[in-house]
Amino acid sequence: MSLYRAYFVPNGVDPTGLLCVHVGPAKYFDCGDIIWAAQYHLDKPAERQGGWLVQRIESDYAVWNCEMASFIGSAKCGEFSTRDPEKQETLVYWELVDMRNSAPFFNSPRDIWGVQSSQFVGPKSFGQFVQNGFAWFHAGQNRPAANWMRYPNSPSRGALLSCEPPAGQPDFADFPVYRRLEAYWDCCDGQSLGEQVCPNGPVIEPPNGGTPYVLLDTEVRGQCP
Repeated sequence: MSLYRAYFVPNGVDPTGLLCVHVGPAKYFDCGDIIWAAQYHLDKPAERQGGWLVQRIESDYAVWNCEMASFIGSAKCGEFSTRDPEKQETLVYWELVDMRNSAPFFNSPRDIWGVQSSQFVGPKSFGQFVQNGFAWFHAGQNRPAANWMRYPNSPSRGALLSCEPPAGQPDFADFPVYRRLEAYWDCCDGQSLGEQVCPNGPVIEPPNGGTPYVLLDTEVRGQCP
C-alpha cells in the first residue's frame, strides 16, 4: 500500500468552464497527514460530447519515523511505494476517469489527494511530499490508447492506471489543468529533514494544536472562473 491515496467521487454540480478545476485549501491534521480536494468541470459542449479525464501524476515522497526505524517512500509505477530507502524514486503514472454521459459521475468528479504518513510510520515523523498533477480532457466514447489496468496496491482506489503515457498526451505547456502540492514536516523536535529543506517556509499550526507543519506551496493552473 502507498502513503499517498487518491480517489474520485461523484458530485452533481453543473459543469462550468472548459476543462477547469475548483480547489480548496489543503487541510492538515496530525503530523504527516494532509487532505487536498479538487473538482473538475467541463463546458457544456464537452459535457454533451462526453469523454475521458486523463491525469498524469508525479509523486515524490520520503517519510521516516522519529527513531528512523520505519520508512515509506514513493517507488516506480507498479510497485508504487517502498519500505527500502535505497529504492525510493519519483512515482509517475496516468489515471483515467470516465466522463461520458453514461458514467455515474461524468458531470464533475472530485479528485482528493491524501497523505497518511501516521498510518505507516506512526504518529511522529519527519518527511517530504511533493506531487504534480497534469490533467486534460480526451473527447469521445473511446478511451485514449494505453495499457490501462487496475492495480490492487495503487494509490488511486479502483481507477484505471497506466505506467506509460497514453496516446495524444499534450505537451507539458499545453495541459489545461495543473496542480502541485509541496509539503515538508518535522515532528521530531527539529532533528532533520524539515528544517534542512525548508527553513524559511511558513509554519502552520494544525487545528489540534500538535507539532507545526511546514507547508511550502500549493499551485494551481486552470482554475474555474
